[in-house]
Amino acid sequence: MLWNGVLVQNHTASLGPMQHRAVATYNSRETTGPILLQTHGSAVRFRNIWVRPLKPAP
Repeated sequence: MLWNGVLVQNHTASLGPMQHRAVATYNSRETTGPILLQTHGSAVRFRNIWVRPLKPAP
């Protein structure tokens, strides 16, 4: 993930929905789906979001 032009995550797997103080569980049936972004009530705008599939690691 690039955030304001800075690489912050590289080849990081998403295990599932993010939870507070909990590790998400991986469900192999849900390989694609929507991405939800939270603003927590702040005046944040999201734009130019790109999502692309990654090749499996060898």
